[in-house]
Amino acid sequence: MPVLCPAPYRHLGEEALRIVEYRQSSPAHGTAVDDICDRMTDAISPLLTVRSVLATAAARSAGKTRNPYSAVQSLHYLRRDWSGTPECEEEVQDVTQAALKALDSTGGERSRILLLGAGAGRFASVLSPHFTSTHAMELSVPMGLLRDFLRDGPLHFTVLDRRNRRSEADLRQQHTASNLGVDLDSVAWTIADALHCPYPDGYFSAVASLYFSDVVPPSRLLPEVNRILAPGGTFVHVGPLGYQFDRPADDHWPAERWPVEVEKYGLRAVYTDWVRSTHHVDGSSMFTSLVDNFVLACEKPV
Repeated sequence: MPVLCPAPYRHLGEEALRIVEYRQSSPAHGTAVDDICDRMTDAISPLLTVRSVLATAAARSAGKTRNPYSAVQSLHYLRRDWSGTPECEEEVQDVTQAALKALDSTGGERSRILLLGAGAGRFASVLSPHFTSTHAMELSVPMGLLRDFLRDGPLHFTVLDRRNRRSEADLRQQHTASNLGVDLDSVAWTIADALHCPYPDGYFSAVASLYFSDVVPPSRLLPEVNRILAPGGTFVHVGPLGYQFDRPADDHWPAERWPVEVEKYGLRAVYTDWVRSTHHVDGSSMFTSLVDNFVLACEKPV
C-alpha cells in the first residue's frame, strides 16, 4: 500500500500513535477490536523511524496534523462496505448507481478514474468494471489497512456504539467482513491527500467524490481536481454537504451554489440530481439516517 501523502513517515507515525492512544484509553472494548488495532500497529511499526516519531511529536505540539478517521471509526465503514448485509448493500448500490448515472450524463471517456477519499474501498470496487483502470486514494491509514487485511480472509470485528441503543446487548455488534468475491487488486490503491494528489496533470478521464466533497474545503479541492482531470474529463460528486471542516462560512456552499462556483475552478456543471439513500443503517439502533444526496457532474472544457 503506497503512502504518497506529504511527509509520509510523519503521517504514519501520527496514525500509529492514535491507535496506541485508543488502546490505552479504552481497555474495555474487547479482544475483537484490540486484535484489529494490534494488526494495524504491527503493519505500521516496521515503516517508522526515530526521525518520523520525533517529527510526529513536533507536529502535534505545533497543532499541524490533519486527523483522518480513527481505527475504531473506520470499522463502521468496514461494516458498510464489506459486511454484505442487505441494508449496507442497498446503500452502496444507491450511491454508486447515482455516480454511474451522472457519468453517463456527460458521455465522457471511461479510461481512467480516481476515487477521492475512498474509505474502505467498496465504491471504487463497484465502479472498477466500468473503467479501463481504477485508482483510489484515502488519507486514513486504518481504512487502507482494513481493506488490505481482507486479502487474508474474513475479518471478525465488533462495532461499539452507545448511541440510541435499546439494550446493553446492542452496544456491541459482532460483524464479519469479507471481500464479497471482489478482486481487490482491480483497484490501484494509495494513501494520499486529496489536496496534494500524487498524479501528473491531466492524468484522469474521471474523478469521483462519493461522500467526500464536504470533508475538505471545495475551494482547495477543486483546483486539484481540475489539475488532474484531462480536457473533456468528468468530475462527479455524490453525497450530502455536511461540511466537516473548520473554515469560513463562504466555503460551505449549499447545493444550488455548486454549479455556479465550479466555474471559478475551470469546470462546467452539466448535470444535477437528487438521490435519497440510507447511511450506515444498523438494525439494532433506534435511529435511521436518511440522506438526500446531491448529485453533480461537471466537465473540464477541451
